[in-house]
Amino acid sequence: RTLAGTTTSLLFYALAVLTKSIAVSLPAVLLLLPWFMRGTIRRHEFLHSLPFFVVGASIAIYDIVQMGAKGNIHFGYTFIQRIMIACRSVCFYLWKVVMPTNLAMIYPLWTLSEDKVIWWLSVILVASLLIGLFIMRYRLGRGPIAALLFFGMTVGPTLGLIDYSYMLYSFVADRYQYLAMLGPISVMSSVIVHACDTSGGKRIAILPLERSNLGEMASKKFAAISILLGTALYYSTFRQCFAYKDNESFFGHAVRQNSEHTMNAWFHLAIHYADSSIKEPQKSVACYRRALRIINERRSKVPAIVYDQIAPIMYNNAGNTLIHALNRPDDAATLLKVAVKNLPKNARVHQQLADALSKIDKNEEAVQYFETATKLDPTSYVAWGNMGNSLVRLFRKEEAENALKKALAIKPDKINFRHSLATVYSMMGAHGKAIKEYDNILLFDPNNAMAKERKKNALDAITRYETKQIGKQQAGKAKLQIKK
Repeated sequence: RTLAGTTTSLLFYALAVLTKSIAVSLPAVLLLLPWFMRGTIRRHEFLHSLPFFVVGASIAIYDIVQMGAKGNIHFGYTFIQRIMIACRSVCFYLWKVVMPTNLAMIYPLWTLSEDKVIWWLSVILVASLLIGLFIMRYRLGRGPIAALLFFGMTVGPTLGLIDYSYMLYSFVADRYQYLAMLGPISVMSSVIVHACDTSGGKRIAILPLERSNLGEMASKKFAAISILLGTALYYSTFRQCFAYKDNESFFGHAVRQNSEHTMNAWFHLAIHYADSSIKEPQKSVACYRRALRIINERRSKVPAIVYDQIAPIMYNNAGNTLIHALNRPDDAATLLKVAVKNLPKNARVHQQLADALSKIDKNEEAVQYFETATKLDPTSYVAWGNMGNSLVRLFRKEEAENALKKALAIKPDKINFRHSLATVYSMMGAHGKAIKEYDNILLFDPNNAMAKERKKNALDAITRYETKQIGKQQAGKAKLQIKK
């Protein structure tokens, strides 16, 4: 309780919160402990925890502001819906502590429009548990209610009361309760000790084992229960280990647990198969299609932001794989036309469809989708540049020049677009402008062999033109002399 001790504690607390935001609940736990021990919180204990509240709140506010500046995710759940999500999550976590079976890396995203009875039962159960344990604290002791409060405070930041990005995929994850589960486990341990205790105590006291009055027979019972539980948990852990062998095992396990609803697992399994070290694009596309089928089926049951954030990534990744890895741009175009229909205001989807169409020489149609993409997102240099390339193939030189200039105004170091612009100038006979673009390319990449060669060709073209012009002038003078 010295100044140095408090300062050091605050420093480590700040580092903990910066590392993992779930540690923000520590100040509340610091107040819970004296209440658990004595039933009261003294003034100096509150003052001692106050700096921790200030540090935690400051970091939390800064985090919220930063997330807001980056376009924070807002799901639009009402207060009642958030209470329902929190209560069902608490019930889920407590059940997994009691019965840790069928664990999954990624759990399905619950929908509020389904299983309404389960949602309300969860609220009633959590409320009954809190009220009941508080009323019975004189008979059972403060241990059970303190453990439940500790659990709720620790897992609280991830219960859906505030928005965070993982809620796009699921409301729950086993990792969120690793620290919080110490509370329920302590109660379960005390219940086992109490069941073996021969002293006849009525309270479920959370105390060290050496302070419980266990006789010889009770100690044997306790040892037998401990061995049985330990063996069961060891076996369960041993089986679970195989799911962590590699990414395929990791996400494949989640898919096998719930193949019809675990959209996120199919999504990450597709990314795994598309990896350059794996190179199984057929499987990747199949997984993307499965994930898209799930998210399209559940579109009306989840917040719009879930679909708008995830579906474009899936469509674009699947389209990229079809175009570049499998060389099937026609299939990519078919898939991305569905994407455009489902996501009419997503610029990236329109651009990806246009890219696919340009690969199969449907440049007129591609330009239309590129134009839509640039209207939706005028800062997309890729859409502007690729539209310029399609316009070059259509010999619409002035429009191509304009599109490529806009792309390079946004991304001046995009060398392939500078090559395209130089080509346009060469087609227009403006070899001087083409040479200037090749000089710009060589500023960014002095060793660019293509730029050097084409610059030489442009200079030769100028030389030929000048020679031809000189020849014309000389021929004209000769004709005048002959006439004279």
